[in-house]
Amino acid sequence: MNYSRIHTRTLEKAAQILGGQAELARHLHVGSEELAAWMEGRSELPTALFITAVDVIAANPHAPLRLRRSA
Repeated sequence: MNYSRIHTRTLEKAAQILGGQAELARHLHVGSEELAAWMEGRSELPTALFITAVDVIAANPHAPLRLRRSA
Protein backbone atom coordinates (compact mmCIF):
# COMPACT_ATOMS: atom_id res chain seq x y z
CA MET A 1 0.00 0.00 0.00
CA ASN A 2 1.29 3.44 -0.91
CA TYR A 3 0.82 5.45 2.28
CA SER A 4 2.37 8.53 0.72
CA ARG A 5 -0.40 8.63 -1.91
CA ILE A 6 -3.08 8.11 0.77
CA HIS A 7 -1.58 10.97 2.76
CA THR A 8 -1.38 13.34 -0.19
CA ARG A 9 -4.95 12.60 -1.29
CA THR A 10 -6.20 13.09 2.27
CA LEU A 11 -4.41 16.43 2.54
CA GLU A 12 -5.80 17.51 -0.85
CA LYS A 13 -9.38 16.75 0.18
CA ALA A 14 -8.96 18.42 3.59
CA ALA A 15 -7.55 21.51 1.86
CA GLN A 16 -10.51 21.59 -0.53
CA ILE A 17 -12.96 21.38 2.36
CA LEU A 18 -11.22 24.13 4.32
CA GLY A 19 -10.87 26.42 1.31
CA GLY A 20 -7.27 25.92 0.24
CA GLN A 21 -3.77 24.98 1.26
CA ALA A 22 -3.21 28.13 3.31
CA GLU A 23 -6.28 27.37 5.40
CA LEU A 24 -5.18 23.76 5.89
CA ALA A 25 -1.70 24.88 6.95
CA ARG A 26 -3.27 27.21 9.52
CA HIS A 27 -5.58 24.42 10.73
CA LEU A 28 -2.62 22.06 11.16
CA HIS A 29 -0.47 24.84 12.69
CA VAL A 30 2.33 24.32 10.16
CA GLY A 31 4.09 26.42 7.56
CA SER A 32 3.04 26.40 3.93
CA GLU A 33 6.41 24.99 2.78
CA GLU A 34 6.15 22.07 5.18
CA LEU A 35 2.58 21.37 4.05
CA ALA A 36 3.65 21.53 0.40
CA ALA A 37 6.39 18.96 1.06
CA TRP A 38 3.82 16.57 2.55
CA MET A 39 1.31 17.20 -0.22
CA GLU A 40 3.94 16.50 -2.87
CA GLY A 41 5.14 13.36 -1.08
CA ARG A 42 8.62 14.80 -0.51
CA SER A 43 8.38 14.46 3.25
CA GLU A 44 6.66 12.04 5.61
CA LEU A 45 3.43 13.32 7.13
CA PRO A 46 3.31 12.85 10.92
CA THR A 47 0.56 10.46 11.97
CA ALA A 48 -1.09 12.98 14.31
CA LEU A 49 -1.46 15.49 11.45
CA PHE A 50 -2.79 12.80 9.12
CA ILE A 51 -5.46 12.01 11.71
CA THR A 52 -6.29 15.71 12.02
CA ALA A 53 -6.77 15.90 8.24
CA VAL A 54 -8.98 12.80 8.33
CA ASP A 55 -11.02 14.46 11.08
CA VAL A 56 -11.62 17.47 8.82
CA ILE A 57 -12.98 15.17 6.13
CA ALA A 58 -15.05 13.12 8.57
CA ALA A 59 -16.59 16.25 10.09
CA ASN A 60 -17.57 17.56 6.65
CA PRO A 61 -18.67 14.54 4.60
CA HIS A 62 -21.08 16.55 2.46
CA ALA A 63 -19.08 19.78 2.22
CA PRO A 64 -18.81 21.01 -1.35
CA LEU A 65 -15.33 20.64 -2.75
CA ARG A 66 -13.95 23.96 -3.88
CA LEU A 67 -11.96 24.45 -7.03
CA ARG A 68 -8.25 24.56 -6.52
CA ARG A 69 -7.00 28.14 -6.38
CA SER A 70 -4.46 29.32 -8.88
CA ALA A 71 -1.00 29.81 -7.46
